[in-house]
Amino acid sequence: MSAARILIVYLGGALATVATIVGVAAGLSYLTHQSFFGVDASRLAAQLLGLVVSAIVGLLLLLFADKQLCKRWFLFLAMNVVVVASISFLVHIFHAEDYMTRSGLDYSRLALFCIVWGMSGSIISLLLSRWQAKWLLGVKVLVQRDPQHELSNNEEWLLVTVKTLSEKAGLPATPEVGIWTDEAFNAFATGPSKSRSLVAVSSALLDKMPTAQVEAVLGHEIAHIANGDMVTMTLLQGTMNSFVMFGSRVIGFIVQKAADTDSEWPYYVSQALFEWILMILGAIMMCWFSRKREFAADRGGAELTGKQKMIAALATLQREMDRIEKQQKIKPSEKNKAEEERKKEQKRNPEPIAALMISSTASRFLDLFNTHPPLKVRIERLEQLANQD
Repeated sequence: MSAARILIVYLGGALATVATIVGVAAGLSYLTHQSFFGVDASRLAAQLLGLVVSAIVGLLLLLFADKQLCKRWFLFLAMNVVVVASISFLVHIFHAEDYMTRSGLDYSRLALFCIVWGMSGSIISLLLSRWQAKWLLGVKVLVQRDPQHELSNNEEWLLVTVKTLSEKAGLPATPEVGIWTDEAFNAFATGPSKSRSLVAVSSALLDKMPTAQVEAVLGHEIAHIANGDMVTMTLLQGTMNSFVMFGSRVIGFIVQKAADTDSEWPYYVSQALFEWILMILGAIMMCWFSRKREFAADRGGAELTGKQKMIAALATLQREMDRIEKQQKIKPSEKNKAEEERKKEQKRNPEPIAALMISSTASRFLDLFNTHPPLKVRIERLEQLANQD
């Protein structure tokens, strides 16, 4: 996903947050305070109303920005409903939602509330990562001696190569191996642990890229698993979420006290505003760390398969990316518009599981939101390592 599209998603989230505030205000204005299974009915109704309004606003924005992104938004929404319900149940059991008292904030209870919400979502997402990847991209998992599918020579080679690289990297188990249909050169690794992971490549990468370079790409993905990058990023994301939630609520409470009013508007507005400010700052830090992990995976892939193979693979990806960008600048004829749009749709893969196929931006500010360094920089780093030998 390009940096510009990442910013569009953030904008959609920001507008959805504003819609939530409007929903909360409407609920507090028109509903009476009554007890409903121990939960304040007005707050419950306001949150539900805010969720509905947010969903509508977010849907319209994403539909306008990217139809493919909108489809994935629906899939994630269905899963997130289950996740939110589960986390809400945990929060209710620990009574962590009652962090706001008459005398002020209960910081220990607020911390528990933020940790449960911040960490649980990231951990559940990690546990479901393999299933998400297969579902969203239609990844076909390869199995030796499958009576329903006879493996091609390329598929046989892919299984053997992943097994060999996994053993060389010291993984406790060979990852699942899969292929998904895509005309772009791409690959990714995901999974909740080193023993329960998935490595998948696009059909174009396997069929059109030289074998030695495909091996280097696989080495890069195996290095991600060996380095524990999925777990590390998950824990970092959960910790970041917890700090964002905690900090925004503390700031909201301080603003509420400074306003010296019985109205809860200062708290809700400032809490929502600072939550998104802190979230964007946190995203910049997460992207910076992700870029560092990509350099480490490049080094790991070079150690597993050879520096020159890794450099050649990245150079091929750079040429392919340049070709696609050049092709997109050419105005297609009316006859080819449908075909061009179809190809663009196929190239839009979910950012959480995208790997080597990335695009850089000219703006230094937008570069802050790139999860991958520019390919040219990655090639230069590897060439420096090769010259040191």
